[in-house]
Amino acid sequence: MRDVDKLLSEIQKNLKAPKSQYNSFGKYHYRGKEDILEGIKPILGEGSVTVIDDVQLIGDRFYVKSTARLSLGNEIIEAIGWAREPLNKKGMDESMITGAAASYAGKRALGNLFAIDDTKDNDFHHGQQQPQAANVQQNQQYQYSDMY
Repeated sequence: MRDVDKLLSEIQKNLKAPKSQYNSFGKYHYRGKEDILEGIKPILGEGSVTVIDDVQLIGDRFYVKSTARLSLGNEIIEAIGWAREPLNKKGMDESMITGAAASYAGKRALGNLFAIDDTKDNDFHHGQQQPQAANVQQNQQYQYSDMY
């Protein structure tokens, strides 16, 4: 087993990411990307976590594809999360809409990487779904590779 796999296992076993955010409109607590990243810090050790966003036009809609990457030395593990920009969001300008979609996609990518089950979270149902387009790989959850 690679060192990064051992680190991932350790994080998955010990990660505490409470639902410290509150949605006053929907009246529910949820965990955000920031909560997950904050929960990782005490157990990350020599590893590092990055989240990379890529905005893609699929059909006539914009989607944010976030890749969460756990690195340890030259070893990496990645997971992907998606979110779709809504056509409009009351009270938000376009940059805020993109930022909200990126935040949610990043949360989904981190959740996929660290095995965080949000199906019981109310924001899971309020969030975006993975795009159903032919040019997007639907079942790609984890990529294991070595950096060169």
